[in-house]
Amino acid sequence: MSEINSEKWSSVRNIDPLLLDLFREKVEKEKSAREKNAVPTIKERSLAAYYSAYMGVTAMVLTILLGTMRGDDQETTLSRACLCLLAYIVIGFIAGKIAEYCVQESAKSLLRETLSRAESYQAGESSLADHKTSE
Repeated sequence: MSEINSEKWSSVRNIDPLLLDLFREKVEKEKSAREKNAVPTIKERSLAAYYSAYMGVTAMVLTILLGTMRGDDQETTLSRACLCLLAYIVIGFIAGKIAEYCVQESAKSLLRETLSRAESYQAGESSLADHKTSE
């Protein structure tokens, strides 16, 4: 991602400074992570990793509980639980990637909308200023 030009963004009015700060922080984090080639921390892991872990473990625990309640032998219960773990890790990963994509697209569209409103507002102000000076 390209560097953020502070002069350009500071000249645009009506943009929430918090939104710009968050965007700058994200860009700086991505840049430093690329430079360090570091393993992401827990906070920086993707939704896909969380979804796959939670769904896989939940499926395994539920399978073990149901197998125990039904009175199945341990070998059958654990083999089913391992299969469910693997299957739901894959399903959770796919669901997490879809959720991640939706969140990113929503954030991008919100940022684009905010920037376009700010630029149109700034263009409207400059046209008003031009109109006042021409009189």
